[in-house]
Amino acid sequence: MKSKYILTVTVLLLFTNMSRGQQYIDPALSGSFGKVLNPSANVLLDKGEGDAMMVYRYQWAGLEGSPKSLWFTGNIGVGNAGIIMGINAKQFRIGVERNTEISGSFTKRLQISESEYLGLGANLGYTHQQGDFSPLDPGDPAFQNVKYGTLLYGLSATFISPNRYYVGFSMPKAIFGAKDSQYVRQFGKDNTFYLSGGIVIPLNDGFQLRPNLLISYREVTGLLFDASAMFYLHPKVGIGAGYRQRGDLMGMAEFNLGKLRVGYSYQQNLKNKDLNRYITNSTHELGIAIRFGKDNFSIL
Repeated sequence: MKSKYILTVTVLLLFTNMSRGQQYIDPALSGSFGKVLNPSANVLLDKGEGDAMMVYRYQWAGLEGSPKSLWFTGNIGVGNAGIIMGINAKQFRIGVERNTEISGSFTKRLQISESEYLGLGANLGYTHQQGDFSPLDPGDPAFQNVKYGTLLYGLSATFISPNRYYVGFSMPKAIFGAKDSQYVRQFGKDNTFYLSGGIVIPLNDGFQLRPNLLISYREVTGLLFDASAMFYLHPKVGIGAGYRQRGDLMGMAEFNLGKLRVGYSYQQNLKNKDLNRYITNSTHELGIAIRFGKDNFSIL
C-alpha cells in the first residue's frame, strides 16, 4: 500500500507544472453555476429568497491522488434595501496537497432601468495551503507537513437583465500581505480576475440558445478563455458544447427542475499528447443547485 502511494505521488510529481496548473482551471459549468466565481451574481435575490449551489470537478479520472476541486456558495436576500449576504468556499486537492478558501460576501442591488440591475459586491475571507508529506516517510524530517495561510478579499460587479443577458466582473481572491510574507513567498499573490457574460437567444419553435464566455487572468497563467453554448430543447432541458483555450473539448447537459438545477460536463484534452500517454486526460464535473423562495431557476 505504501509503495503504491509513493508511486502515485511520484507520477504526480513528474507532472509538477501541469498538476499545479490544474489548481487554476475554472469550472466548465460556470455558465450555469456562475455564482461560485462571481459572488455579486446573487443580485436578483429578494428578501427571504436564497439559493445554494455546489460544483465538483474530478480530473485525470482513475488516477489515485488526481486533482479534485469543489466550489460552494450559499446566498440569501436580507431586508428591503436590496442587500444579499452569502458564503463562498473552494477546495482543491492533488496528491497530498490541499488548498482551501472560505469567505463571506455582501452584495448591494441597484435598479438601473425597468428591467436592468447592477449588483456591487465585496467579500472577505481566508485561504489555507497544506501539504501532508509525512506518510511518504514518517521518520524523515524532509517529509513533513507544511501549512500556510493568509487573509483574502474580493470585489465583484454584475449587470443583468433577467432572462435576457448579463455581464459580470469579479476578483474573488486577492491576497493580503507584503511580498516578503511567508505565504506570498511560497505561492505568490495568486490574485484572480474574471470577466464573464451570457445571453439568451430565442429560436424558432420555442427553442433557445445561451452562449457563455468566461475570461480569466492570473499572474501564473496569464489570460485564458472558455467559450460554450447551451441549446435548450425546453426550458427544463439543455445540451451544450464548449472549448477551453488549453485545448479541452467540453460536452454539457443541464436540467432545470423547478427549484432544483443539475448540470454535468465531460471534458477531454486532445492537445497534450505527452500527458495522454500516461493517464486518462479526461475530466468530469457535476453541479447541483437549490433555490428557496417563490421563483424557480431560469435559463439565465
